[in-house]
Amino acid sequence: MTNVVSREEYAGEIGSVKNIRDQYLTVVGYFVIKWDETSRLKWNTNPTYNSDIQNLFCTENEIWVPPLMIENSVDRVGVISDNTVRIRVAANGQVTWSPANIFTTSCVTDVTYYPFDSQTCDIIVTSWGYTKAEMKFEVDNRVPLGVPNYQENGEWEYIGYTVTIGIENREAVQFFQIIYSLTFKRRSEFHILNSIVPMVSISLLACFVFKLPADAGEKVGFSLTILLTSAVYLTLVSDSIPTTSLTTPYLSGRRTTLSLQHILEFVTGASEEPVLGFVQHPSIIFVQVREDLTFIPTANTCGNSMTLPRATHEIPLPSDTQLFSLYDYAFLNTYYGLI
Repeated sequence: MTNVVSREEYAGEIGSVKNIRDQYLTVVGYFVIKWDETSRLKWNTNPTYNSDIQNLFCTENEIWVPPLMIENSVDRVGVISDNTVRIRVAANGQVTWSPANIFTTSCVTDVTYYPFDSQTCDIIVTSWGYTKAEMKFEVDNRVPLGVPNYQENGEWEYIGYTVTIGIENREAVQFFQIIYSLTFKRRSEFHILNSIVPMVSISLLACFVFKLPADAGEKVGFSLTILLTSAVYLTLVSDSIPTTSLTTPYLSGRRTTLSLQHILEFVTGASEEPVLGFVQHPSIIFVQVREDLTFIPTANTCGNSMTLPRATHEIPLPSDTQLFSLYDYAFLNTYYGLI
């Protein structure tokens, strides 16, 4: 039995991506895997062999290749293998293997800010059979992931990547793994023009029903037309929203815990509008944020007003995630400005 101790250097290149909406990532690309076989396949320092031969080519049936697999693959679970790919063996004993394929991996999407969301999907490469002590992974820091041949996607904009080396435990045995994290940002122009703008226009048209006389027959017909139009269009819009129940888009108008009732109670102190209405109509006041004033919204229930700090040149607006977290914190706890 031979104890194999090998060191692999990894790099990669992607050509195109798709299908993030369906919670899986499809990438067309290839890996560049290098390892040393100086004890068996090195001939540039041996006078017995011809030094003019700089490289030899073979297939994986004729030489040892590291057994690797895509851990989070959804269409094929098995060792990466392609007998048609030529393996380059250099005179100094360095072996280069570049398997290419269409890799499909799982990708859990967060659609809270749809269609202005960004998604990060992982491609996890791990060893199969050889433990951490037998096979070591290293990443080529010069070009860990190349994108010169990347083709732009009509729905997703490629932002960047990170490459990390981790350790996986399988039955108390440790194995190396490399995690390629790809980040994409959704192109929102299509969804704005085809989803948001039409729905806002239909909602504005519904307000004009109050301009029609009460005894006019067109009032009922107009209301029914708007209702049917909204129902039909919402059906079309729902087809473009990612199908997941882990997170709910703000665009759908539904939040897991926050509702308009919470906001009304935060501003007025009442969970519903009185029968005779409010003496002072609820209002929103925007003020410039100061060092002693955070971006948490405050309210004056006596005046039925809510204060929202706005950014300045010195103090920029927080990220969307932080801002919505502050709003949820205020509205759901109903502190009325005491936080």
